[in-house]
Amino acid sequence: PFLPSLSYQLDYFLGVRSLDNMARNNAVGLVTFNDAVNTLIPVAPLAENRLKVADAVHEASVMGESALYEAIEAGVGMTDAASGEADDIRAVIVLTDGRANRGSIGLDDLIKMMSRDEAPIEGYDGFPESVALDARGSPVAKEDIIGTGLALKTRYPIQIFFIAIGEDADIEVGRMLAEAMGAEFQGTTEKDLANLLEKFSKYF
Repeated sequence: PFLPSLSYQLDYFLGVRSLDNMARNNAVGLVTFNDAVNTLIPVAPLAENRLKVADAVHEASVMGESALYEAIEAGVGMTDAASGEADDIRAVIVLTDGRANRGSIGLDDLIKMMSRDEAPIEGYDGFPESVALDARGSPVAKEDIIGTGLALKTRYPIQIFFIAIGEDADIEVGRMLAEAMGAEFQGTTEKDLANLLEKFSKYF
């Protein structure tokens, strides 16, 4: 599913550029969020969900804080529960122009982490004021944390593609998520978003 939380014209980007560039046999869903998870459109064939997704994004409003991690948890669960074959590519595309600062789910509930010197990271929720500590109790800078795997239990492998839009988005969190899931992350601007989404859509 797509997980958008931003103030740009995503109905154009998602409905016209990304969805239209996907293979016709793909299935898609949608999770929108601000200070809570809002819209949930379960994964279904592209032909069935295309207009539902475009309409939901068009009607979404940007306000409040960012429950990013709860939205990712919802997206992973939705993707894992979708019907399909065991070897299907299952992925969540996260688009955000903000940082996670709300919710009961932390980054450490989503992924496993370690420091660059291979010490396990314990108790790092990924919120702006949080400090990461390794197993020895030593602080670890965010840029020195590596995502090593999914902490959530799933039936199938799930990839997370993270697109950080603008300077307020946390590209380091996006990097950790993508590393943990064997996918990609990238920062972009509103101007370049359409081209980047078109590039990402070719993975599916």
